[in-house]
Amino acid sequence: MVASALLAATGFAAEAQTVKPRPAPGDCEKMALQHGAETLWWGRFSGRKIGFFDRTENRSEWACFLTERECNDWLYWMRTDYPERWWINRCDKGYGG
Repeated sequence: MVASALLAATGFAAEAQTVKPRPAPGDCEKMALQHGAETLWWGRFSGRKIGFFDRTENRSEWACFLTERECNDWLYWMRTDYPERWWINRCDKGYGG
């Protein structure tokens, strides 16, 4: 029983290491003033999901991040939450809003 508990705990620890963090999206205008637009990563996403009662829920959003990894992690979660018809799905260096 102890061995199975240790095995389960090890499995959860390994799984936790692969989960991507969900970074908070940053306000691009404010971040551009503070850090410079050219230093930011600009994430843009448009997609949809089928919600309750088969309603289609569309979502379009953009946000800025200090690192490419944060931007890509944000995109990962947007794609996970809105898994259908990604019209826009990208991270670019430099905010061009």
